[in-house]
Parts: sequence; C-alpha cells; structure tokens
Amino acid sequence: MKRLVSGVLTLGIIALLGAFTFNINSKELNTTANTQDELNLGFPDDVKKILKTSCFDCHSAASKNIKAKGALNFNKWNDYKTTKKIGKLNDLCELVQDGDMPTSKYLKKYPDKKLNEEQVKLICDWTKKEINSLME
Repeated sequence: MKRLVSGVLTLGIIALLGAFTFNINSKELNTTANTQDELNLGFPDDVKKILKTSCFDCHSAASKNIKAKGALNFNKWNDYKTTKKIGKLNDLCELVQDGDMPTSKYLKKYPDKKLNEEQVKLICDWTKKEINSLME
C-alpha cells in the first residue's frame, strides 16, 4: 500500500513539474513569438516601418546583440515606465540625427538600412510629438 501511495505521489509530482515546465516554456514562446510584425507598439505605421527596417534587428527580443537590446528593446516598450519612454524617445531622435544609429558597423553589413534625411526628420518629429503626449 505504501508503494502504491508513493508511486501515485511521485507520478503526481512529475505531472505537476511537467505542467509547470510546459507553462513556463509556452510563456517564453509567446514572448519570443512577438515578431517585429506582431509588435503592438501603437506607433504610426510610417514610423514603425522605419524602425522595423533599421532598428528592430538589434533592438528587439530576437536580437543576439545583448548590449543593443539592453539599451532599447522594442518588445518591452509597453512595459517601460513613462519617464523611461521619454528618455528613450529623446535618445532615439538624438542618435539618428547625429548619425550614430544605426551604427556604422551595422551599416557596413547592411548599407540599405541607412536612414535618409526624410526618415530622420520623420522619426524626430514623431519622437517630439510622442514625448509631448506622454508628458500630458
């Protein structure tokens, strides 16, 4: 009888651990399943298109560039506090205006991802508008 109870308890524990592990893995899959196309950032389409083309490769959960996605991860955008969003938006405009983003190292591999003046203006106009909106 003790063996039966022990066996049932062992199976129950294994089942619980399996379910718990599956739940964790499915949450991880759902997080990484947010591809750049699926991100619901609330950004205007024209801005999102530029960011998708020139920024998401390094600044999203799918990136292997830990430093870049540590600085800004668009998959976590909706989790950022308002003050952090304002700072990131300010940095974004400043970095693209100065030509520091995308980085020259990245542009050597992908020269077609370089932002033109019109794209930089669009990004900065949007960041300023978004900052004002967040501060209201």
